[in-house]
Amino acid sequence: MSIQELGRRLAVLDWMARKIKGQQSTDKEAYQDEKVSRGTDYIVDDAGREIGSLQVARGRKSVSVAIDDEAAALEWAVDNFGETVIGLSSAGRSSVIEAAKRGTQVPGVTVTETVGAPTVRWVPHKPDHEDGGADALVESMLSRGILSLDDALAIEGGDRG
Repeated sequence: MSIQELGRRLAVLDWMARKIKGQQSTDKEAYQDEKVSRGTDYIVDDAGREIGSLQVARGRKSVSVAIDDEAAALEWAVDNFGETVIGLSSAGRSSVIEAAKRGTQVPGVTVTETVGAPTVRWVPHKPDHEDGGADALVESMLSRGILSLDDALAIEGGDRG
């Protein structure tokens, strides 16, 4: 195979990978919209053999803390850590931030809690599974015409994204 042929083949494979990734994201969103709640669905082939599972996990919770009024936070630190506190060093700032994250009301500090969106995760069975794993079952359905790559890719004409 020439360099040009290899390059074109790599270009097509790269394009397909981006299309597949985009379709996978769209399908995960559709599944999540349909699912509504957390949990696991076990996915089976046409003969009822388990291919793997789709899981919806709760979004991650994160807490961010900002010291808006250093003088008020310093006064709180002196009240809570003693008169030896003369300024908010990096260790002092860390102590104030950790206290606020734990739920302590600290004057001059804003705490913001956010929860990320739930995530969908596909967990295929591994090749050592009793039925040969997800790859073997999917390949079997493809070869028998139960599944189609055309349907899975659903590449629409004119889409240059």
